[in-house]
Amino acid sequence: VCTVSTGASELGFLVSLREYPAPALCVLQIPAILSCNEITAYGWWFVFLMLVVDGLFLFALHRLGRSPRAVTAWLVAGVAIGPMLVLRFDLITGAAVAVALLVAVPRPRLAGALMVLATGIKLWPGVLVGLVGAATRRRAAYVVAAATTSVVLILAAGLTAGWDRLLTPLSYQTNRGLQVESLAAFPSMVLWALHVDGFAVDYPASLAFEITGPGVAVAGAVSTLASAVALAWTLWTTAMLWRRTPSPDVVVAAGWARLSSVSPRVLSNPGFRPQHREW
Repeated sequence: VCTVSTGASELGFLVSLREYPAPALCVLQIPAILSCNEITAYGWWFVFLMLVVDGLFLFALHRLGRSPRAVTAWLVAGVAIGPMLVLRFDLITGAAVAVALLVAVPRPRLAGALMVLATGIKLWPGVLVGLVGAATRRRAAYVVAAATTSVVLILAAGLTAGWDRLLTPLSYQTNRGLQVESLAAFPSMVLWALHVDGFAVDYPASLAFEITGPGVAVAGAVSTLASAVALAWTLWTTAMLWRRTPSPDVVVAAGWARLSSVSPRVLSNPGFRPQHREW
């Protein structure tokens, strides 16, 4: 990421990191601009910007959520995650999705735009767009804002990075095998660590560490099936919430539904992250 964003890559900026959506590259370019394209400084600026995002979200959670327990839970979660909190830009999408739910009732247009922007950066919030929309009383305004933002984002990405660039993140996700960090890979990783014959860890063209060996294909298939079931659960809960009349209870239900949707997908998918194998 550093190499590409600072221009040290042999490839052009817009055609690099094709496993990420094009709008994500704009986010990654901000530290490059601030660091004057110096690779070492890029890392420090990246961490600083993630801390800024963390602080802004904590402030929004305090003002909009009005729950000391929520603030405490976020602080504890940050400590539990450790350096990963500020070394990946997933924090941006997570914060955007959370703020979208917080403002869904008073500002549905902002909520719709935030959900689409978050989807443009990391894909996975796309399956939650419906859940957040169910929480607002002005659902039509939410849908219009989300649709408008989607059109603008697609046109901007297609015209700047090329129309084929819109689909490359999907191909990278679907072509990946069983990644070493997934729960489904745990038994195989134990055998690999014990130097059992037949197991190997590679870094193929899919740009992820994957394990191969006896039974890995079956584990991957089970993992993919479990992810599909989790996705079906998300779609079902979304449909049920849209059938209900908007109310404070629906907002709370949408929050719990999001948790019950994301968590199983993270635990079940072959990459231990929600965006894989869901598109």
